[in-house]
Amino acid sequence: MEPLEWLVFIASRVGYKRLIRWAAVACTASVLILMLGVPLVLGGVAAVQGGEEQKKQDDCPDTATTAGENVVVGPGKTLNLKDPETKRNVVIIVARAIRAGLGKGGAVIGTATSALETGGTIHNLDYGDRDSKGLFQQRPAAGWGDYSQIRNPVMSADAFYGVAKHTHNPGLTDIKGWQKMRLTDAAQAVQGSATPFAYEAWKGGAEKAVNEVWDEANKDPLSKQDTSSSPTPSGSSGGADAQNVGNGCLPNGDVKISGSMEQLLKSWAFPDYKYGRLEQKPGYAAMVAQAKKEGGYTGNPNRVPLGDDCGVFVTNLVVRSGWDKTFNGGGKPSQGAGGTWQIRPWMDAHWKKLPSAKQLKMSDMRPGDVGIMQGHIWIYVGPVAGMKGVWAEASERSSYGPGFSPMFNDSKTILNADNPSTAYYRKK
Repeated sequence: MEPLEWLVFIASRVGYKRLIRWAAVACTASVLILMLGVPLVLGGVAAVQGGEEQKKQDDCPDTATTAGENVVVGPGKTLNLKDPETKRNVVIIVARAIRAGLGKGGAVIGTATSALETGGTIHNLDYGDRDSKGLFQQRPAAGWGDYSQIRNPVMSADAFYGVAKHTHNPGLTDIKGWQKMRLTDAAQAVQGSATPFAYEAWKGGAEKAVNEVWDEANKDPLSKQDTSSSPTPSGSSGGADAQNVGNGCLPNGDVKISGSMEQLLKSWAFPDYKYGRLEQKPGYAAMVAQAKKEGGYTGNPNRVPLGDDCGVFVTNLVVRSGWDKTFNGGGKPSQGAGGTWQIRPWMDAHWKKLPSAKQLKMSDMRPGDVGIMQGHIWIYVGPVAGMKGVWAEASERSSYGPGFSPMFNDSKTILNADNPSTAYYRKK
C-alpha cells in the first residue's frame, strides 16, 4: 500500500483522534531533541578544542583553582622547637633548602613533609612502615638509598629536595611547577604517600618554624656546604664518606669516625639512659657505615639498625680512639674480632684482669676499664662534660628485650657486680 493508504488503514483501526494525539507527541519530542542536542554537540566540540589549553594548565597548577579540594586540615599543628632534636633537624632541613636555592617556599614544604612523616616530632626515626626510616620516612626498597644515607639528616633532606647524588629518585626540584602547587600536592608528588592530602595540615606550623630558624639556618655551615651530595663509591655499602660531614653541623657535636675517646663518646652516645632507644646518633651511624665499608666488626648483619651491639660499640670506641688499636683483633673479623665470646679470651691474653666485681669500688675504676659478663660488655669512661653518668654501653635486640643504642648509664655502683660471670679488665 501507498503511505496515504497505510495512514487511512491505521486510522480506521485506532481512531482518528488517537492518531492525531500520537502525532502531536512525536512532534514535541522531535523539537526537544533538536533544542537539547545543539548545546550538547557544541559542548563536545568545546571540550575537544579546550583539551590542549587544559593540559597546559595542568602542567603548572594554580593554587587558587585547587585550594580546599580534598585537603585534610584538621586542628592547627605546631612544632616544638624547644625540643633540641626537633629544632636542630628543622635547621638542617631549612639550611639544605637554602643550599639548594629553594628559598622559604621549599623549606616550608620540606619541614611540613618531615613533620607529617615523623608524627610531628621531626626526629630521625629508626622505624616506620615496612622499611621506611629517617626524617622523611624514605625506603631503601624504593631507591632512596641505604639506611646509613636515609638516616643522615643532611642526605635525606637533599634527597627530598632532589639535589642528592646517592639517589636518582625525583625530588622537589624535579616536580614541574612545584612553586605554584598546594603544599600537600608538592609533598605528595615526591613522597607518594597513602595519605596524599594530609601534608597541608602542617603548613601553618611549618611556616612558623621556618621563620623562627631562618636566620640561624642562613648562618649554619650546611646552608653553604655541599657536604653530603658526593657520589657513593662504587661497591661501597652506603656512603660512609658522605656521612662524614663538617664538624659542628649535626646535633650533639661532630660526626666523627675517629678522635679522642671523649670526642667519640659525645658524637656516638646519648648523654642519658633510656632502655629501648634504638635511634642512632648521626656520628655513630657514620662510624658503623665506615666500619662496614672497611670490613670491620659491625655485629649481626640482620640487626636493624646495624651496629647496636655492645661489642661493636666498645670495640670501635677503644680502637678508633687509639686507646688500644689492637683490641678485639683491631675490630677486624679477619683478625679474630667478634662478640663477647671472642673479646673475653682476647682480654685474658692481653689486658690485666682486675679483682672480682664484688670487691671493686667506684674509686678503683679508671677511664678505659672494660667490664664483661656472659653476653654483654661495657666500658667505664669517667665524667664527660654534658653526659649523665660514667659508664657507656649499647645492646643488641634479643629475646631479653629491645636493646638500646650507645648511651651513658648513670649507675653510681659497679655495674653487674652481682652477676657471677662479670669480670673487669684494664689495659696493661
